[in-house]
Amino acid sequence: MHQAILSLQGIGRLTAAVIWAAIGDPARFPNTRYVGFDPSVFQSGDINRNGHVNCHGPSIVRTYAVEAVKWIIRSREDRGA
Repeated sequence: MHQAILSLQGIGRLTAAVIWAAIGDPARFPNTRYVGFDPSVFQSGDINRNGHVNCHGPSIVRTYAVEAVKWIIRSREDRGA
């Protein structure tokens, strides 16, 4: 597994394995659009709006990422931060 994935807060071995299995080596992607972590963009003339997160790429990666973020939030609340 890639050490960069494991170094992220909230990412354990299972989540890292899911990410690795879904996308392979993350270093081959210059940005996060492949897994759908980019907002949808609405542009018309002078109006620029960002919408919801796109649903491109494997949904399991987004699911595990959301769970990792929830773990981070819970651990910070437990510490009183």
